[in-house]
Amino acid sequence: MKKLNLTHWIKISLFSLFVVALLGVLMRYKIAFELPFIAQKNIQHAHSHFAFAGWVTQLLMVLMVNYLSKYTSEVKILKYNTLFWINIIGAYVMLVSFIIQGYGFVSILFSTLSIFVFVWFAILFYKDAKEIPSSSWSKNGFWPHCILEFFLLLGLLLWHI
Repeated sequence: MKKLNLTHWIKISLFSLFVVALLGVLMRYKIAFELPFIAQKNIQHAHSHFAFAGWVTQLLMVLMVNYLSKYTSEVKILKYNTLFWINIIGAYVMLVSFIIQGYGFVSILFSTLSIFVFVWFAILFYKDAKEIPSSSWSKNGFWPHCILEFFLLLGLLLWHI
């Protein structure tokens, strides 16, 4: 049975950070030079949504599952790989769709998908985190993160309405 490949997921997250940085440079470049085929607002939305879903959330989920893997079985850990793939593929589709169409059907659909993926992750992690010893600081630190991310996602969802 295959283990969680932490190095693989960290490399993907770092590449996503590189993409976020490139979008940031492109936004700054567009201020000084004309690029008529690229809408500044679309790049800005792609940058912010992708930074949140494709880099920060992805990396946090990977690191949390890596910590959980010390206390639970490989079978339970493997189900998170599916979530990681859904999240990262959805984040890249969201990135491209925001660049092309701005706030359109596809970008909103995949933005909403990233919210559901995180909720799915939180539910699975909550169930599996019961195996982490109660003295562990990470068990206590996870829930404030979930609450904060929930309100950030709620604000993002309300922003779309």
